[in-house]
Amino acid sequence: MNNTMSPTSSPCYCGGDSYALCCQPIHSGSRYADNPEQLMRARYSACCRQDIDFLLATTHLSTQALYHANELQQWLDDIEWLSLRIISSSMSSAKLGHVDFVAFYHSNNPTTDNTPPVIRQHREYSRFQLEDTEQSSQWYFVSGEDRPDTPLERNQPCPCRSGKKYKKCCL
Repeated sequence: MNNTMSPTSSPCYCGGDSYALCCQPIHSGSRYADNPEQLMRARYSACCRQDIDFLLATTHLSTQALYHANELQQWLDDIEWLSLRIISSSMSSAKLGHVDFVAFYHSNNPTTDNTPPVIRQHREYSRFQLEDTEQSSQWYFVSGEDRPDTPLERNQPCPCRSGKKYKKCCL
């Protein structure tokens, strides 16, 4: 996906409304995510935009030391994000939530035989926690557990958002 998308008229990276109405207000700090799924979508959009600062700022303090800006940057440099699919989103209590998602991507590393890039998946079950301060309540990403890839069916819409069926596009 193009990282130079026009924020006012283009769809949001996460698949929501326009970026200006969806994830941009959360990225800019003018509002916080209302729930774990909304923060997950904003974090996915931040990955598309390579907004390392947002990713680190929305990681819970208890696990923030596990993530390093230079490693995140290297990881994101190797990826072209295609689309996000939320499998499920749930609350285990008022302050703990989970999002099961799959993010589709191409590797930016060229293939040795010049074949088209293969669609890959990052499937994860993420844990989020709500933290209260005197000024506000804010959701944070705590941790993620890798999950097995979801099967891509030939007749489903292609994850690259072309509007074509997978079998007629990236298969």
